[in-house]
This record gives sequence, structure tokens and C-alpha cells, in this order.
Amino acid sequence: MTSYFAAVLFGLVLFFLIKASKNNLSHYLLQRILLLTPSGKAKQYNKVQSLLEKHSAYFNNLSQEAKDRFIRRCLDFVDSKEFIGMEGIKITEEMKLKLASSAIQITFGFKNFYFSHYHTFKIFPEPFYSRMFDRYLKGGTSLGGIMYFSWKDFIHGYAHDDDRYNLGLHEMAHALRLQLLHGSDFDTQFANYADEWEAIAEPEFEAMKNRESSFLRSYASVNIEEFFAVCIEHFFEVPDEFHAHLPDLYNHLCFLLNQDPRQKLKDYKLAPDFKEKINSVQGLKPIPLKLKWNYKYSSYHWSFGLIFAGIFIATPIIITLHEQILFTIYDLILVLVGASAISTGFYKFFYERGIYSFRHLIFFSMFGAGLISFALILLLNINFVYDNHSKTYKIIGYDYYYDSELKGNRYHLHLKNDDLKNYKQAVEFVDKNSDELVPQADSVQIKFSTGLVGFRNIESKTLIPKKDLQPRE
Repeated sequence: MTSYFAAVLFGLVLFFLIKASKNNLSHYLLQRILLLTPSGKAKQYNKVQSLLEKHSAYFNNLSQEAKDRFIRRCLDFVDSKEFIGMEGIKITEEMKLKLASSAIQITFGFKNFYFSHYHTFKIFPEPFYSRMFDRYLKGGTSLGGIMYFSWKDFIHGYAHDDDRYNLGLHEMAHALRLQLLHGSDFDTQFANYADEWEAIAEPEFEAMKNRESSFLRSYASVNIEEFFAVCIEHFFEVPDEFHAHLPDLYNHLCFLLNQDPRQKLKDYKLAPDFKEKINSVQGLKPIPLKLKWNYKYSSYHWSFGLIFAGIFIATPIIITLHEQILFTIYDLILVLVGASAISTGFYKFFYERGIYSFRHLIFFSMFGAGLISFALILLLNINFVYDNHSKTYKIIGYDYYYDSELKGNRYHLHLKNDDLKNYKQAVEFVDKNSDELVPQADSVQIKFSTGLVGFRNIESKTLIPKKDLQPRE
């Protein structure tokens, strides 16, 4: 029992140390201790709720239960990030929570809301100069896990709820998309539908690039990433207008984010018949009833399982059966090359199923499908036979060496009229006996069976002694 409590204590200490790596330990401990007590938790939540109600119209429309979930997510988000004040600005808890609310708002329909790749938030008092872009910026989201904000412009975005501009949501939209590139820790629905939504958005994006008028503000025409970020701003700030002007784009954005800003009285949840209503209207692009898994952004792919099986299951089977079945390395190579040729011929088929890299396809073909196919060929060959026969070969010489692993001499026979010269497994013997059977034999009788696939199987090998035979020089 003592060791159990010691393990629990060690785990708690380790957990706190990990959390302290990016947060002030004393603050974190104090916050968690407060949350352990009902009065402390209520006080903490009331304080955050009061702050968010003044800051976010989105938060105000939530039920109390949803507000509590929103607050919990904000607190978890703040605890997992580092906030750095730039150019003399001092970071406060209020600033952290307001930034967190942007992230939680855009991901409120998700199970995964952490933005784990983004660990640092640098906050400037106003627009800041970027050497990379050689101009002043209001915000930025880097591939390296750092986000940048002009606090003046961040606050402006929430001060005007319907001007189609919100810096916090805009940058969080970039982070949401860029998070996909790192292959882990993102909401699966978003990852699985991101490309589909982009395909639906493509006509409107191309029209804007061609300077055709649009309901969306013009900055959306810069590139597809800015297009998505601007759509997010319109989605939350003017949802009714967005739906009226671009219904397909809006409907599929609802499905992508798993929330509908028009459902203000229902915690923004999608209506139970959301898909059915849209799919029943002629002219609207239908919502998929079942979402296909998109492996493009995942660190795991179904083919990895086959590659693993090919290397660690099929390969040992092939090596083991090599002692019984007469095949050469060239037969194996032929199957591997054949598997690669077939796979490349169906490249589009595999591309649609998540193999986007040609190198990955070849690796999967050879070490996954190829090795497994060859192992199955050998298993079929040895388990289904249609012919049995035996043949005697005269021994005209042999080579040998001592095999320390087997603790005996390993002999390689040279046979007259040898049709087995390419099959090492048929002409090798290991002699562990002191009477040295191989040197006393001048012929060998091998019993074969022919398998379903056409390879010969070795059923038995028998040495026939006659006269002494001198080793071959």
C-alpha cells in the first residue's frame, strides 16, 4: 500500500513539473487547489464567466452548461501555452483568457481543441514590423508553433461584432489549418473534411481571384489560406448573410466545424436533421452521410499495418519455408516487382485511399503487399499438392565448413546432372554426428511434391552410403 501511494505521489509531482515547464508553477498549483473546492471552483468560474461575457457575444449566447465547458477549455488552453509580451506590453490573465476564447470559439464543436502545435503567443501593443514580409502586420501564424497578435487589433475585432473582421478568429483559422501539416493531434472530422470543403470553396475563390464581386471581403482572394480565414470571420460575425449569399460554402463550413452560428439558442449545435434538410434541397451541394477517412494529414495510414505485417510476419514465413520449397531469390524479386507494377498501374486508386507519395506506394507494394503475397503463394504451395515423386542424384563432390551456431559441419553437395544447382536448400546437409554420414555417401535420394503454385516441395532427403568420397579441392 505504501508503494502505491508513493507511485501516486511521484506521478502527481511529475505532472506538476511538466505543467510548470511552460507555466508559472505557483500560479498553476494555486489555480488547481482552488478548483478542488466547490467554493474555489465557483469563484474561479464566476470570475472567468464575467470577463468572457463582457468580451464575447458568442459566449453570451451559450447555456450555462455550455458556458462551463467553454470556461474549462479556456483554462486548459491557457495552462498549456506560453504568453510573451512584446515591446513593453504586460501580459495579464485577462489577455490570456481572451486569446484562449478565440481558439475555443472556433473549435467549440470539436473534441480536440488544444492547438497543441502552437505553444507560444507573442503579443504586441499594436501592428508590428516583420522582417520576413518587410511590412507591418496585425497578426501572424508561423509554422514553428508561434502566433503573433497586435493587441489593439485583437480587441477591435471583438468590439465590433458584425464588421466581418476579427483578428483572433482569423489567426486561429490559420493555426487550425496549419496544425494539419504536423500529422497528429487534431480533430478528425476537421482533418477528414478539410480538402472536401476546399474543393467546394474553389469556384468562389477563383471568382475572387478574377476580381469578380463577392460577399466576402477582398482579402480572401490572396490565397486559399486567407480565403478560409476570411470565411471563418464571416461565419461567426454575419452568419445569416453568409448563408443567404453563399449557402453551399456556409453549410459545408458548418459541417467542417461541427457547429452553426445561427443556432444561438441551441449552443450552436447542428440541428438533428441538418444533413437531411440540406440534402433534400435541389441545387445545394449535399453533405456526406458518412465521412471518409482522409490519410493526407494523419501520421498513421492503413498501409503501415500491411508493411509491418510484410516485414515482421511474412518475411519469417518466407525464410522458414525456404528450407522446404524450391524457389530462388529471383522468384521473390519477380513477385515484388510485379506487385509494384500493379500498384503503380492503379496509382489513382491508391491516391484516393490516402497514399499520396509515389515512394510510399512503392514501399507499400514491395514490403507490404509483395512480401505478404509471396508468403501466401508459398503457403498455398506447401499445403495443396498434386504430385509426388522421388529422384536419386549421384554425389561427385562437396564443400563444407563448421557451423558454430548449429555445432556441426554444413555440407554443400555437388551433384551429377544437377538440376538443383540454384536451390541451396536441396543440396545442403548439416552433420552433427561423429560418424560423418555425408563423406560416406555417394548419392542422395530426394522426395518431391509439386504444389498448387508449381514450386517443388522437398518432402525428405536421404543420403545413400556406398564408398568413401574425397572432398572436392
